[in-house]
Amino acid sequence: MLLWAIIAKGKPLSSIDVTDADEYINQFVVDPQPRSVWVMKGRRSREEPTWRPFRGPLSYESRRKAFATLRKCIDDLVSDQYLVENPFETVKVC
Repeated sequence: MLLWAIIAKGKPLSSIDVTDADEYINQFVVDPQPRSVWVMKGRRSREEPTWRPFRGPLSYESRRKAFATLRKCIDDLVSDQYLVENPFETVKVC
């Protein structure tokens, strides 16, 4: 999500809003585009230039798990007063 925020949205994590959070979990991870930037075939080490963060679209269940993880991580950043609010708070996985 952090890579997407910086690369696709041109925003730091602290500037992600509810619209961005919804777009990430309900649109982008359903079909990460452009595939040449986000999707790889097979496995690669993160040190390899051909590494990409996705191997394809995420299933509904994978999106639910990613959403729960993101929401918890952002909640922790709010608790630590790094962020003012959690943009994932009102988002639903569709």
